[in-house]
Parts: sequence; structure tokens; C-alpha cells
Amino acid sequence: MVSTYKNTTYMLRCFHRKLFYAKWHSSLASDIINREGKKFIESENKFAHSIMANLPQYKNSLAPVFAVKEVQSDSNERISVKNNIPWDKLPLNELCEEFKSITLEARMNSTPITNECYGKMCTGIAKRCLEMPDENLVTLLGYLHFWPYAASPKEGNFYLVWKALDNACLSRWKSWDINKIFLFTDLWYNLHLTRQSDYVYRSIKKTATNPSRLVSHQIVQLLFYLNVLRSTSEAVSMYNIEYQLEKIVHTLAIEEIGIAALGFFKTQSVVNSDKLKGYIIDRVIQEKDTIPEVTLSAILKMLRANLTIPLWERIPPLMDALETQVDRMSLLCTTHIILLGAKSLTLHEGTLTKVSQKLSVGIKNARLKEMEKVLYPLTLLNFNPNTDLCIFERVVNELNDPKRIAEFDQYPKSLVALLYYLTLREIFVEKPIAKILEMEYIRKTYGRTNFVIGREILGIDTYIEVMQPPYSGPRLPSEIRNYLSKRYSTFVPDPNRKLTKHTKFYLDIYQIATELFGNDCVMYKYIVPHHSRPDLVFHLNSDGQPLPIPEDYKKIEDFTGPVKSTDKGTWYSLIAASRNMFVHNVPVLTGETLSKLNLMKKLGYKPILVSYHEWPSEKQEKLNFLRRLIYS
Repeated sequence: MVSTYKNTTYMLRCFHRKLFYAKWHSSLASDIINREGKKFIESENKFAHSIMANLPQYKNSLAPVFAVKEVQSDSNERISVKNNIPWDKLPLNELCEEFKSITLEARMNSTPITNECYGKMCTGIAKRCLEMPDENLVTLLGYLHFWPYAASPKEGNFYLVWKALDNACLSRWKSWDINKIFLFTDLWYNLHLTRQSDYVYRSIKKTATNPSRLVSHQIVQLLFYLNVLRSTSEAVSMYNIEYQLEKIVHTLAIEEIGIAALGFFKTQSVVNSDKLKGYIIDRVIQEKDTIPEVTLSAILKMLRANLTIPLWERIPPLMDALETQVDRMSLLCTTHIILLGAKSLTLHEGTLTKVSQKLSVGIKNARLKEMEKVLYPLTLLNFNPNTDLCIFERVVNELNDPKRIAEFDQYPKSLVALLYYLTLREIFVEKPIAKILEMEYIRKTYGRTNFVIGREILGIDTYIEVMQPPYSGPRLPSEIRNYLSKRYSTFVPDPNRKLTKHTKFYLDIYQIATELFGNDCVMYKYIVPHHSRPDLVFHLNSDGQPLPIPEDYKKIEDFTGPVKSTDKGTWYSLIAASRNMFVHNVPVLTGETLSKLNLMKKLGYKPILVSYHEWPSEKQEKLNFLRRLIYS
């Protein structure tokens, strides 16, 4: 097993040597990266397939390479002969040879199979597919790939041929071994008809139901086709596949692990095993210097989607290892590094600074999507990387650049998120915000249903309402604002309902506060609309004595906008500060929490954070603790 892994790794290192080592040894490195890297980075699936194609263990389960030779262009005589071929009477081997010859001619002339001159040929082939041996089906599927692409899989002659071939595969696949099933699936993959083929769906679904009979490379290949198909993941138990992957993962090259990770990520399947994920993290750290960025991106996306709290402690050493690789990676790949840090609420200054600097330097070539992915962790983790040219100013300049306007419609949700993250840092970009708050733009971005309008839109509108920056543009209509406020809210903790750990904590604070001040002096209130949880409010007179909540304040209807304090007394808000309101590895509040505190201060409250870390267990200690927080 170990020797297999070492041999595979050696072969892949040879395969990537020009791409990954030339960077360090040659002034031509950037040309090589651009020329060869783009071929692989352009498509994760193409890259994954090229990995399998360069490993000997996949040789018998991937489509063979078909010869393509130059042929003479169609002459009038040849066209006449071609139109008179008796397709229904030809021996099957001759039929395949004729199809190959005509395919190569059509390829040279860029003539699609949908051309009416090929109607007789397609009809004749379709009628005889069921009687063909497997070798003939391989030939036809292989050479069908060389025809110029049809506009649609349902188009004329093309549909007639591929559907007949699909039916032929369906009629016999149950007698095939795994290698042959995968070989034919690969032929359909090359045709870009994987999702249209009934054969592929049924055979892969059946194969996936019993992964224990598969060897190592077949598990990887199965996950590759599940990734391409997507639709089968609901029909099979990905848990069983995960179990088999955990058993054989140590025999795989890191590139194969990336293919497997992509299979889970693209099918939106949960990876339950922390042992498996922990091993993959160790392999990434071990092979950080040579791991291809497409492989790294796939692994990081899978980890981010399946990161559990017990694994949070593994993230800092992973960030330490990947910090040394930021320079050789593309901006797109490095965003996945810092997004994993954000997922675990891990502040790693080295990677955040390097990736921010990379964006700052190359911002003219970056998309809004990359800017969004960099600003999100910077804002969430409340970190300023202090790049040579301020990253926030650079982003604002790009948002105000008329050349970016076309991207506003291309990546509308990225634009909205980007502007929201900037407002959390109290950076207000007026013109783009005026654009995204137009109802026409909101409808184009989210559709005609208010339910799917993003919370970021509500957050930006709330910022304008509370902070009152210089702005005269459109605002959210009040009925939509109020609807979204309720839509994104959570229930007030109810002791008669099933409670989460956080709601138990919240209810505990409420009960201690009412015991301290009385039931008439404490109440729940949704103060800041885009923050889902209600806060506990009370107010004290100049002597520090509690005052009953005024009737006019009680009558303020929830979900009707930000709630200001009244003029009487000093108003306080108790905020139950749960784990997700703090950065994990340093005692710092998240950016969104800090923004909430600033908005509450502007509305006339003194916010008091009650940390779950410090909350006592005994009732009397809780009373003393809360009293100290309020009066100190």
C-alpha cells in the first residue's frame, strides 16, 4: 500500500514538475504557469480527469485515446459515395470504420453531425446499436466526441445517435465489471453527456450502493463521477463511501485526495469523520510545497463545508504551513485559505496580511468575487492587515471606478456583500449603495420574492437609518424592511420549548436580570433589525435604581425599524455573548459584534456583553456577577 502511494506520488510529481518547480528556477516560470496552469485551473473537472489519466492504475477504467489523423476534404465524388452507404447492411466493423472516416472529415471541415446530409448515417447507426458488441460501442462513443458540438443534446441527428448508444449501454451494463462500467462512463463524460445519460445515472448509482467492493482508485473515480453527476448523491449513501475512503485514504496521492474531496463538496455531502479530515489536514501540511493549487482549493472547500469545532485547533498549524505558499498560489486559491480561517473564527495574521497584499497589488485584475472573499474574513475577524496601499481604500476606489459598473450586474450578490462588509467597518460607498438599494436592482439580484432578499440589504439600510451618513439615494420600502426584520429574527427564548445551549444561556440571563431588577424593569427588544437575536433592555435613574419600562417604549412594535431609547434615565442592553461572537484563538470580538455595539450606542444604549466564558454556575454568583457588570 505504501509503495503504491510513493509510486503514484512520484509519477504525479513528474507530471507537475514543469508547472510547479519552474517557478523557482526559471525566468520563464510565469509563462509556464499561465500556459499550462490555465489549462488545469480553467476547470476543476478537467484537472481531476488529467490526474487520473496520468496514473497507471486508472488505465483500464478510463476511455482509451482515439487516433486522429489528417484526411482529405470531402470531394463531390466522396459525398456521393457517403450518401449511398448501405448502413443497415454493412458488417458492424465496417460500419464503425466508415463512421470514423466520416467523423474525421467532418471534424476537418467543422461540419456538425446535425447537418441533414448525415441523416441516413445516423438513422442506420441508431437502428443497429443494440446488436453491436461492446468494442463497437466504444468506437462509436469515442469518435462521436470529435464532431463539432451540437447546440443542444436534443438536436436532430446527434440525439438520435447518442440516445441509441445510451439504450445499448443500458441493455447490457449489469453484466460488466467495475472497470468496464467506469470506462463507458468516461466515454460519456468526454461527450459532456454524463447528466443526460440514463446509463450513467443508473450504473453509477448502483455502483455507489456497494463501495466496499471497490479498490482505492475506484473509490476516487466513483467520487469523480458523482461530482460530475451531482443528482445521484441523494440516491446513494455517501456515508458508506466516506467509510471506505477513510480506510484507503493513506494509499492515495494528495491529488487523488483532492478529487475525492471535490466529490463530497460538489454533491454537498457531509463528511462526518474528524479522523479522515484530520488526516487530510496532516497531508496538506506535509505536502504543502508541491500540492497543486486546484487540489488545495478542492480540499479547503471540503474542509470549510465540514469543519467541526473539535477540528478548530488544527487550523492554526495548517495556516502556518500555507502561509509559506501564498506567493506561488493564485489569488482565487489563497482566498480559500483565509475563508477556512474565517469558518473556524481563527485569526491568522500572516495569511490574512499576505493574501490582502496580493489582492492590493493585483486588484485591477481581480473580480468583485475575490474582493468579497478577502474582505469577509478581514471584517469578521476584525483585522486590519495594514497593506502597503490600504486594502480598504483600494477596494473603495475600484467600486467607484466606472469600469467596474458592468461587474455590478455580473456579480450582484458579491457587490451587496462587499458593501455590507465595508459598512461594518463604517466605510460608506454612496454611489454603489444607491444602486443596490434600487428595487429594480434588488429584484434582478434576488428575484421577485421578498423571502430571499439577503440580510446584507437590510444591514446596509439599517446602517443608513442609524448612522445617517451623507446620503440621498433610495431606501428599502418600509414594508419590505419590516418583513425582512422579522424574516431574519430568532424567537424570544421560551422555557416551554426545546432550547439550544445559547437560548438556555439567554434565558438564564433574563431570569437573573428580572430577579435583580423586577419583572417590570426588564424586557426583550429587537433593537437592531438585521441582528437576529433580541436583547435585554432596562434603564436606571441617576441613583442607579431600576425604572419600570415606560408604556410608550413597550408599545414600540417589533420589526418596525431600529429602536431608540427614551430620554428618561440611562438605558442599557444586555447582550448574551456566545462563542460565535468572539474570535476563537484571541480574546477579540468579531467585526459584526463590534458593529452592533456601535449601532446600539448610537441609538442611546449602553451595551453590556455577558460572556458565556465567564458566566458562573451558581445562582448567587450569577446575581453578583451581573451586578458587578452593570454597576462597575
